[in-house]
Amino acid sequence: MLRIFYFYPWARRPVPRLDAGGQRCRVHGLHLGSSLRANPDIALRASGGTGFLPPSLAQIIGEPPSVFNDFLIFLLDIRDPMRGNDLIPGPLTLLSGGSPDLQPEQSESSSFGVVLTPRFAPGLRVSVDVTHIHKTDEVVTLPLDFFTDNEADFPGRITRGPNLPGDPPGTPGPITQIDFSSLNLASSGFEGDRYSGRVHAADRELSAVGVSTLW
Repeated sequence: MLRIFYFYPWARRPVPRLDAGGQRCRVHGLHLGSSLRANPDIALRASGGTGFLPPSLAQIIGEPPSVFNDFLIFLLDIRDPMRGNDLIPGPLTLLSGGSPDLQPEQSESSSFGVVLTPRFAPGLRVSVDVTHIHKTDEVVTLPLDFFTDNEADFPGRITRGPNLPGDPPGTPGPITQIDFSSLNLASSGFEGDRYSGRVHAADRELSAVGVSTLW
């Protein structure tokens, strides 16, 4: 016997806004699954789905800009790899906190399992399930030196001023601003196995469950 099910949950929730206008969006996902029982002893099941998670209000609100002088830059040892790894001259403006440009986090999941109910052992039920979840566009906050070390990969995060007197030709100007606010960058994977067994005999029932995970 083959069974197929379809699950489409959705809900309306406010989208974080910094103005008073307000806006709403539909938060939804898709989940499909099926099970197949070829005979009374064994059944196979599988499912898969997608979903997304909008950023929270705290994740889209940036902090007020901070301005560091030479003393604070020295204490924190903020350096510029493009200028011989020298200390950045002050004043240096730093942008941190959330970002209104964040996109929803995306996820995909799949699960496969088998259920054994052997006729030669009445009351015995054994199941094994394997689950995989993959998330993309996860919201992360990275340290300052990540952006100074990877300036070319994140255009607009580093702002430079004009060259200083005596700079060799081709040397970029000193950094005047670093934007290390939150961004969509990370992805992660999760794999898990679930084992369960149950024995029912007369008026007693014994069961056991085991779980193993791998990130």
